[in-house]
Amino acid sequence: MIISLLLLGLVTFSRGFYLPGVAPRSYDVQHSLHSISVVVVVSVVALLLILVTFVSVHGEPIHLQVNRLDSTETIIPFDYYFFDFCEPGETLDGKGKGHVGGKVTENIGQIVLGERIRRAPHTIEMQRMKTCEPLCKRSYKNTNKKDMRKYNKLLLAIRKSYMQHWILDNMPVAECTANCKGGFREEDQPFYRLGFPVGCAISSGDRSRTSCTMRNINNMHPGEVFINNHVDIIVRYHESPEFEGARVVGVEAQPRSIHHESADDLDCSPNRPPQPFKLKRPSKDDSEEETLEFIYTYSVYFEESEIKWASRWDTYLRSAEGTTIQWFSIINSLVIVLFLSGMLGIILVRTLYKDIARYNQAEDKEDAQEEFGWKLIHGDVFRSPMRTLVLSVLLGSGVQLICMLIITLFFACLGFLSPATRGGLMTAMITLWVCLGAPAGYVSARVYKMFGGEKWKTNTTLTATLVPGIIFAIFFVLNLLLWIEQSSAAIPFGTLIVLVLLWFFVSVPLTFVGAYFGYKKETLQH
Repeated sequence: MIISLLLLGLVTFSRGFYLPGVAPRSYDVQHSLHSISVVVVVSVVALLLILVTFVSVHGEPIHLQVNRLDSTETIIPFDYYFFDFCEPGETLDGKGKGHVGGKVTENIGQIVLGERIRRAPHTIEMQRMKTCEPLCKRSYKNTNKKDMRKYNKLLLAIRKSYMQHWILDNMPVAECTANCKGGFREEDQPFYRLGFPVGCAISSGDRSRTSCTMRNINNMHPGEVFINNHVDIIVRYHESPEFEGARVVGVEAQPRSIHHESADDLDCSPNRPPQPFKLKRPSKDDSEEETLEFIYTYSVYFEESEIKWASRWDTYLRSAEGTTIQWFSIINSLVIVLFLSGMLGIILVRTLYKDIARYNQAEDKEDAQEEFGWKLIHGDVFRSPMRTLVLSVLLGSGVQLICMLIITLFFACLGFLSPATRGGLMTAMITLWVCLGAPAGYVSARVYKMFGGEKWKTNTTLTATLVPGIIFAIFFVLNLLLWIEQSSAAIPFGTLIVLVLLWFFVSVPLTFVGAYFGYKKETLQH
């Protein structure tokens, strides 16, 4: 009773906490800036002039980031600025020189997975609407080789259904693909997919040849290719008396293809004609110059939502239309497994029963000592294998892998490896693999000693280098091919050096330490 009262009293002193990397962030709705300029004019009479300039009140900036572009039709992803998209600093008149968006600090897991997060040229501020905001203008001439290379890259991205992946407030930007208006019923809830396509290609039968939605296909002409040069960004936020400001709980992108007549007359209304992405290829017979021009624009809208910050990732669970749990197939598979397991168990029980009955009916000791039936298995079980060195090395590496998976799943179930921590899963797996060299060396040494092995140096060295060396060699060759293709999945040379240093200066010494303690133990008896 006293212990219960003490525990109850501690409740008043307890405080909640957020897991690392998943703490919410609130944005100020009104964010004012004041700049003071002091101009000192020195003449015959000293004059001091203070100019105070007040900047208009607006919301706190929300930084938009862009990630790599990938496709389901090819395994090669590319950096966002590998294509000729608008860069930060560019202006519509071309006077402002653009620069590639600055890189965001990434962990080793993100780099290994090929994520290349950079700053986007878009400007978003909390609860500040923007309509048809221009970004930049693009012009391609069929007589310019550099322009044709840029054009062909974008054309390939459209035809291969490459998807753009944006990030806002550490949340991936999604596109609604079905039931966008929503409803009260479960089947009427909207479906989302991560990212949105670069463009849309329509076949002759008014059907999409790429990953287009009905919003893209409307007002488009069959047999042509269109580029999504406009994006409606819908930011959903949640406000509560429990905290100040507003929190982002959802981000949706609605890409569209819009043909702007001129830079002075931008119109992003829903019924605008699309922007064809077609440029005639030059030929020797036809030297006529053709130019393709279009303008990138975007709009930002804000919608208040009742969704709380802790539940904002639930939207991405409905990421595909028609993906329902096939209970019949699951039950059917379980029944088949149970039926086959039961049949196998019955056969084993009947076989063992006959052998045991035969042993019990033995009349003399010589017949009882004779081994037959299932007892003959022990001769194979306790026989030493032919390649004990290779077996012990593989057993040690297997223990290292299994321990890594178990610990990773444990921390993932606790929530420490949430989707908000990008690259956290891969970083944890690499770290655990490196630090678990000691169990690998220990198990390999004990098994090798049990089989009477004497080359303990060779065994420990192979345990630390054989399996990781094979994996690294395959990884290096694939990375070299990706580097030739200029893919964003190609890991930089510096990261490869870091991985090699972790391998040789952390994993290898720990493997030798584990093997030392393994050889010190007594030999396993069987």
